[in-house]
Amino acid sequence: MGVNQKVAVIDMGSNTIRMVIFQMNELTYHLIDDTKETVRLSENMGPEQTIKPAAMERALSALARFMKICRSRSVDTIIPVATAAVRQAKNQAEYLERVKQETQLAFRVLSGHEEGYYGFLGVINGLTQPAGFTLDIGGGSSEVTYFAERQLANTVSMPFGALTLTEQFRDPAPAGEGKLLLADIRQYLYGAISSNEWIGDKTGVPLIGLGGTVRNIARIHRELIQYPLESAHQYVMTKAQVDETMAFIAQLSVKELQALPGLSKDRADIIVAGGLIIQTLMEVSGAPELIISGNGLREGLFFEHYYQVHGSEAFGDPLELDVQNTMRYYGVQIEHAKHVAHLSVRLFDELAAIHGLGERERLLLRIAAHLHNVGVAVSFYEWQKHTFYVLLHTKIVGLTHRERLMVALVAAHRSKKKVREMTVPYQQLLRPEDEDVIAKLSVILMMARAMDRSLSSHIQDVSCEQKEGKVKIVVYSVDPDIRLELKEAGELQQKFVKAFGCEYSLKTKLTTDRRQ
Repeated sequence: MGVNQKVAVIDMGSNTIRMVIFQMNELTYHLIDDTKETVRLSENMGPEQTIKPAAMERALSALARFMKICRSRSVDTIIPVATAAVRQAKNQAEYLERVKQETQLAFRVLSGHEEGYYGFLGVINGLTQPAGFTLDIGGGSSEVTYFAERQLANTVSMPFGALTLTEQFRDPAPAGEGKLLLADIRQYLYGAISSNEWIGDKTGVPLIGLGGTVRNIARIHRELIQYPLESAHQYVMTKAQVDETMAFIAQLSVKELQALPGLSKDRADIIVAGGLIIQTLMEVSGAPELIISGNGLREGLFFEHYYQVHGSEAFGDPLELDVQNTMRYYGVQIEHAKHVAHLSVRLFDELAAIHGLGERERLLLRIAAHLHNVGVAVSFYEWQKHTFYVLLHTKIVGLTHRERLMVALVAAHRSKKKVREMTVPYQQLLRPEDEDVIAKLSVILMMARAMDRSLSSHIQDVSCEQKEGKVKIVVYSVDPDIRLELKEAGELQQKFVKAFGCEYSLKTKLTTDRRQ
């Protein structure tokens, strides 16, 4: 099969069945569908560890609906996997045979180690953290991994999840009203997690959370603090913020939780038990913060398939791969964008003495330069506005929400006044010094764009010299006729002075191809 295909990944968990569908083209991929159904497959499994008939029927009905979506979308490849509930079920073979007969899906039952590995694989393709713990809370199990230098080092599948903990630790007393025995859960979790000595040996690295429970805890926190961006991926909570959120939800009734903004109603009765897993793991591991990953097991399975199709050339820096993928998806003129990025970085390096910025700002500039034209795919008219919206709401690997906002503002920059207008809803994300940083990076990008206005790459390189309060910018061109580029670059004098406090002059030098 060629690389132009649609790939569905179905994850049959203990609480929820989820399906994602990716469109794969020659050198790009993107998500085109994401659906889930709460089926509570592990509900009432009991000491006999069997999937009950009612749970089977719920799961089969959900899978039938998923298959209809696959047929309507002409999906080429389906990757179906099952996790804790099926893994633990004594009637596993009988259940999976019935699933195969009724849906034609042959589910692969993942081991606990495999489940942890695929979650890890999803995480490292969506984040750039060099080391950390990952936690994937399911309904019936929780997978914890530790990775260092972006390589998996340890993994364990723990035999408890948000649903099974809730069932096991409900107050049996009539006056208990079904509330959870919180102290008992904490004691049980601390003992179970601490028994894995390697978890307590790696203090100081972040905990990266994946799965519905973690996303819901983060969404509740965003609602509580009126966070301006509705985005889970790369959202960060300190240990204190996790504790505060847990203290808040632990004292609410299930009815109150069902009405709580940010919390899915079908998780209201199991969210506290799930949150206690996060809290306890952070205590045992010494993790100072919780980072939310929008990628998890399903994305890990997809990336494994993607790499198998594309071969070893698909591996590399996940941020670089993500930027290239985004450029192709939005139909950006690749060579022009790369050349603008090259000129932007050269200007940044040559102007280091007057801007005083560091490596992280250099990276943000390079990303903004590569992606500044994505808004044209929406409409050429007001493309800057479209670029801002697209980049603000795109999961760019490894960027915090603040950095993603800065990239969007630099790429779409028109004026300081316009930036202030665009940032009004997002002031909570920015630092006081960010306005000046954005202004400096924006002017550099505008100058680089001007220097390749004809999309010819004639201006190959630049050098800058600061003398007597003025900057002399030498442009090295392989063509003597760069009047268009010089005109547009020369029109940025006022913006340059406002950003850097000095004027510039342009000088041309003919050169051979400096890219060779």
